[in-house]
Amino acid sequence: MRLRYPIFLASIFILAQLNLIGQVKSNTVKEAILKADTVLLVSHNLTEQKIVEDKPGGGVRKSPPIVLGGRPNQKIIHETVLLNDVLKNQLISILTQPNNEGEINQIKCFLPHHSILLIKGGKTSYIEICFACQNLVASKGIGISDINYPKVLWTQLEAFFSSQGIKYQIPFDLDKE
Repeated sequence: MRLRYPIFLASIFILAQLNLIGQVKSNTVKEAILKADTVLLVSHNLTEQKIVEDKPGGGVRKSPPIVLGGRPNQKIIHETVLLNDVLKNQLISILTQPNNEGEINQIKCFLPHHSILLIKGGKTSYIEICFACQNLVASKGIGISDINYPKVLWTQLEAFFSSQGIKYQIPFDLDKE
């Protein structure tokens, strides 16, 4: 009986490690983008929100996630652009530029309609972006410590998405939702 418990724990540890193989793990956004097999820009329906159902007996549900079962949630995606190496480096330059402006106060509405999807070994990680409040959130394991958040980042990032053909919710329009 005593031998079974350590074997059981070792088995769980090994299975957990196998599940992590393929996911992008990084300390910085630059490293995450460069490690990914595929980098996509996407526009999508609202995510990360609690939605109150407006009907008798309606409850609260969460809006669908951008990644479902380790894959992009195609049901909510409007536009998708695959980035080549040149575009990946442009994106890295925008996200990691220095901030010479000091601390920026951000509004905290967080209504993300855009994401950077990072796919490695068939598993998808993400960086969700809200241009309205100029904020972003990354999935577990994606380091964003090298993003410095200068004011110009948001204008450049929105222009980058737009230049690649992403039009949905650029500029942000609450009435389009």
